[in-house]
Amino acid sequence: MKVLSWNIRGGLKETAWDHLTILLKEHNPDLILLVETHLNEENSLLCINKFGHNWSGLFVAAEGRSGGIVFVWKKLYYEAKLLFSCDQLMNILIQPLNKQPWLLSGIYASNIPKERSILWKF
Repeated sequence: MKVLSWNIRGGLKETAWDHLTILLKEHNPDLILLVETHLNEENSLLCINKFGHNWSGLFVAAEGRSGGIVFVWKKLYYEAKLLFSCDQLMNILIQPLNKQPWLLSGIYASNIPKERSILWKF
């Protein structure tokens, strides 16, 4: 199982997708976590759809131009269930087929200390 996590700094920028395409070819990940996508709900769905029909996804929409998390997985080999999310965090139960489930936490911490401190509650 391969997991790719990347601070993409803007999820639909063409240069970001060029780099992501290279990473996908080089590493062939099964699970991909993109943070700092800067994507609203509509564009988060577009981002997930860009991966194609073999992938499923979940997201936390950005607030304005800040944050945003997109998580995608190969749906033929894994199931994923969102357990909890907030503007800086996704807790996802990963269920590989015929194997033990495990927890994935995707975090994009705010650069504002007061907002970031909320994460310590989880």
